[in-house]
Amino acid sequence: MACPFSARSTPTLDELFRQYLGDIRFYFRQLPLPFHPDAPLAAEAALAAEAQGKFWEMHDKLFASSRNLQRSDLDKYAGELGLDMEKFAQALDTRAFKSRVEQDVELAAKVGARGTPCFFINGRKLVPGDYNYGEPGALDESVWSETGCTCVLITSTNDILRRP
Repeated sequence: MACPFSARSTPTLDELFRQYLGDIRFYFRQLPLPFHPDAPLAAEAALAAEAQGKFWEMHDKLFASSRNLQRSDLDKYAGELGLDMEKFAQALDTRAFKSRVEQDVELAAKVGARGTPCFFINGRKLVPGDYNYGEPGALDESVWSETGCTCVLITSTNDILRRP
């Protein structure tokens, strides 16, 4: 959630959802990078918001405010989203989603995702040059040639999550 490159990929994701909603399965995985010290807790905050049905809303807030990811900031964003603050605080205090973030980190290492964002489509890892952050047509149509394709994004912020 602290990665500026991942934040810049948000328009590309929005475009994917507009163009291919219903045609793709989208898996969002967390990869908080070690040089972003606030990213692990921010990733957990996104999952705590998901537990209350507000993953994408929290995702958008975290990326829009990627320089402000201290615990007090996360609590503020949760309040702005109308989350049950007691449940949210308990999830962060007990690190309820820490193991889920750790599993995503292990998966990223296994598939060779070392940086963020990292896209895989139908098992194919996209490399720089396959897309340009935030530009219209960022992912070439040939990438989506198969119906029912799967897009996996590994970023510093689950099972199938569809952006509204």
